[in-house]
Amino acid sequence: MARMRVEGFDALMKAFDNFADITEVSIKAVNVTAPVLEKSLKNQIAGAVKKGYSVDHELERSIAARPAKKNQYGVFSVIGPVGSDSKGVSNAKKLAILEYGRRGGYKDSRGREVPPQEPCAGLRDKAVESVRSECNELIQKGIDSYLDKLWG
Repeated sequence: MARMRVEGFDALMKAFDNFADITEVSIKAVNVTAPVLEKSLKNQIAGAVKKGYSVDHELERSIAARPAKKNQYGVFSVIGPVGSDSKGVSNAKKLAILEYGRRGGYKDSRGREVPPQEPCAGLRDKAVESVRSECNELIQKGIDSYLDKLWG
């Protein structure tokens, strides 16, 4: 019967024990980028207000980044509107109208006049694309600093 002795495997296993849960690192990385995307979305909404879309600065002030979470698809953070405005209109509804547009110029089932058609602005895609490279750099810096601490 042959015997084999492997050296260095224990050191490798010890190094792997030093790894933190990858989820913790991912959550920290996403939390670092959330304020950047939040600011970008607010800037896009401010631009839409200047272009004459039927929203106000209350929507811009309602944008908030929630802490990162993990689900079966990975780690994510939700950045979007919270609450409703002073008239009771949901800020999420206003953002949806900005994002997807609305048809109008007709009466609804209760006989109320629906405001005229409003084209979509596509804010979220523009907000993400404008800061994609900056967010990727922040995530990479976070991972690099973690690996530097780990490997010394």
